[in-house]
Amino acid sequence: MTDNATTAQASSQAAPQAAEQFIDRAQELAAKVHGLVTLTQSDAKPADSAILLRIVKPLWVTAENLLPELNHLQDFLTQEEQEQSAVTLRHVIEDLEEDLVILASVVSKLEKEQALSKSVVSTARKAQ
Repeated sequence: MTDNATTAQASSQAAPQAAEQFIDRAQELAAKVHGLVTLTQSDAKPADSAILLRIVKPLWVTAENLLPELNHLQDFLTQEEQEQSAVTLRHVIEDLEEDLVILASVVSKLEKEQALSKSVVSTARKAQ
C-alpha cells in the first residue's frame, strides 16, 4: 500500500471517529444547557440575578456560537451517508435550539433586572 493510500485510509477512519467525539461533546453541552434551563425554572436558583447571569450568559453564548458548526457537521454527515450520526446530531441540535430560546429570554430578563437594580442604586445615591 502506498503512503497516499495509507493516509487516505487512516483519514477515512479518523473522520467518523472525530465526528462521533464531536457529537459526544455536543450532547454533553446540550445536557449542561438543559440542566441550566431546569435550574432557572426552579426555586433552587440563586436569588441574586447578577450571579445567575454570570452563570447563564457565558454558556448561552458558547452554545449559540457552536450551533453553526453543529449544523455544518450535520450536513457533512448527511453528505457522507452517515445517517445514524446525522440523525443523532439533528436531535441534539433541536434540543439545544429549544433550550437556547428559553435561555435567551432568561438572559434578557436578568439583564433587565440588573439594569433596573443599578438604576435604583444610582437614584438612591443621588438622593443622599
